[in-house]
Amino acid sequence: MEAKKDLILSQALEIFQKYGIKSISMDDLSSSMHMSKKTVYKYFKNKEDLVAQLFLGYVSEKFQEFQESQISKKKNAIDYLIDVHSFLFEQQSFFTPAINYDIQTNYPHIFNKLHKKTIENAQLLIEHNVALGQAQKLYRKNINTYIIIYIFSHLSLFIEQSFENTISSKELFHEILRMFIYSVSNSNGISYYESITDTKE
Repeated sequence: MEAKKDLILSQALEIFQKYGIKSISMDDLSSSMHMSKKTVYKYFKNKEDLVAQLFLGYVSEKFQEFQESQISKKKNAIDYLIDVHSFLFEQQSFFTPAINYDIQTNYPHIFNKLHKKTIENAQLLIEHNVALGQAQKLYRKNINTYIIIYIFSHLSLFIEQSFENTISSKELFHEILRMFIYSVSNSNGISYYESITDTKE
């Protein structure tokens, strides 16, 4: 990705986080970025194209880069999962309630693609983690991987809901992580997780 385009996307994300998407025009974006409209339109056909590339491309690329960096560190499956959990919680902060609402109501086709892509990424991540944990003798061998992948990849549906503000996203992320680890771990994995709980949770 070109450096200028990357800069526009990162700055657009910050602006959308602050003001929402619907209320911001391309003129507003270029003005806030201190760039000419011509420069912005060089990389994006219109606002819809920018929103699509931002949430279907830029954010997903950041997740992919993170995954690759974590895999290269050759951590055990549980440490890897805890790091992914922290990263995903930070990523979730990108999607403020205003951003989620604006995408869903104004760009439903982008929202549907984003939701599908999120689930697909979660499925790949879980499949990799289960295989890694089993190879490292931290996870049970008799796991129905299909069911585990289906359940935990779709739990993002709960995270997207506010629960009338009675449950925070942080609490949900924390409990989903615990549920996953206890559902797949053998005695070795549970002992290891509990030994690091006080320092990493």
